[in-house]
Amino acid sequence: MHFRFIIYALVCLWIALPALAVAAPSGKATMDDIVETIKLEQQGLQHGSDWELEEAALLDEIRQATLEQAWYAAQVKTFKGYNSSAKGRILELESKRDKLEKIEAGLAGELVANVEQFTALVNADLPFLPSERSRRVKFLQQTVADYDLDGAEKLRRVLEGMQVELGYGKNVDLTEGVIDVNGGQQLVQYLRIGRLALYAIAVTGEQVWTWEQGVGYRLLAADDAIIVKQAAAMVTNNSISSLANLPITTQIGSK
Repeated sequence: MHFRFIIYALVCLWIALPALAVAAPSGKATMDDIVETIKLEQQGLQHGSDWELEEAALLDEIRQATLEQAWYAAQVKTFKGYNSSAKGRILELESKRDKLEKIEAGLAGELVANVEQFTALVNADLPFLPSERSRRVKFLQQTVADYDLDGAEKLRRVLEGMQVELGYGKNVDLTEGVIDVNGGQQLVQYLRIGRLALYAIAVTGEQVWTWEQGVGYRLLAADDAIIVKQAAAMVTNNSISSLANLPITTQIGSK
């Protein structure tokens, strides 16, 4: 039975061979199909590899961008802190500036008033060192009127000028000069006792004058003139023991 089936199968195969031979593709066509299939598979693999590389590059770029974003975020946070601190410092400085401007404005007014008082004092004072003191007054008036000069320098100059004037009240000196008396000029020695008294001693005579505000130089009596001359001699010899005997009053009168 089994043998018969084999014989039957062979007979059927023999009968079908011509049809199969006609329908089956040629060997070359089959080989071409196989090669094309392999190429397509290789191209697919190559595209897959290229995509993997591109994907890896994109992922690396994303990681780098993420790091940069985090760094920039940190920088922005830091600079925001700096900005906030700077704004606070600016507000503080602006507040100090406003206070300083108010102080300086007040100081400017005080300095002007002080220079006016200083000028009045010099004008009402004994007329010693007139040129020097007049220049000082003019200099201080120009100082407080100088818009471009800062307040600290104005204050320094005014205080310096006042200090010099205060020094005049603490010393005694002898200087030479000329006074106008009786319609003529007289060569004299000035004896100044601080700001208390100013005398003019004639170089070539016995006459001695004293300064009175509103009157000018007035001739002293002989007794007072002798005392003034003795005091001048003491100043020359660096001895001031006799100055207590000088005829000094609010305004010296003649005897």
